[in-house]
Amino acid sequence: PGDARQPQAVAERFGGEAAAEARLVEAVCRALHATGYPRLRELDVVVSDDTVVLRGWVGTYYQKQLAQGVVRHIASDRRIENRIEVSSERRIG
Repeated sequence: PGDARQPQAVAERFGGEAAAEARLVEAVCRALHATGYPRLRELDVVVSDDTVVLRGWVGTYYQKQLAQGVVRHIASDRRIENRIEVSSERRIG
């Protein structure tokens, strides 16, 4: 069976915006999970101010672009920092 771990969701701001950022993170995580790609389920999603940051690794450039497209669809009014690394080798940690 595949790794069923959900993406780690982090909202870095406090106050009134924290709840909205947390909801956005959860929406992005659900959408990444819905793609069916196990590696996308394990990406870290961070929302801070007007930026959504994606971190982690995937096996193909297609998956990297797909993750960014998912974010763009959900958070079109936010800046996207795609820090996803592409590697054909499994990474530990």
